[in-house]
Amino acid sequence: AHNLKLAPKKCHFMRPSVKFLGHIVSKEGISTDPEKVKAIVDLCEEDLMVEGTDIPSPSKVRSFLGMVGFYQQFFEGYSSISKPLCRKRPVAKKLTLADWSPECSEAFSKLKQALLENATLAHPDFSKPFLLSVDASSNGLGAVLSQLAEG
Repeated sequence: AHNLKLAPKKCHFMRPSVKFLGHIVSKEGISTDPEKVKAIVDLCEEDLMVEGTDIPSPSKVRSFLGMVGFYQQFFEGYSSISKPLCRKRPVAKKLTLADWSPECSEAFSKLKQALLENATLAHPDFSKPFLLSVDASSNGLGAVLSQLAEG
């Protein structure tokens, strides 16, 4: 009735894990795609600079934050770690050499390191209770819905 068609060469059945939208989905849960993470981790600070200079490019900083932000649910503290870099991404403002501070370098390294920790988000077990954790400050607010895992 809905005229749904499947392309057999695009279907994957009976696989222990599959790549789906930049993630690896398995019976254990959902994790980051190691190939995508490697591409991000292999970036160096020079890749965020305007070609041939030491001046940060707002669009390249935004792009980096977007790539890392795609996986932010896999590690704790994305917003606080990325804060120095978030200040460097205005569209209209030209940046200078002085705009890339030691805090920016540290944030860049910490974000890449956090991606390497390779956490897996477990599938929910609806037979167990959920825990809602909330927090707010003058800088922002957040909430996490989780379950306590055994082991």
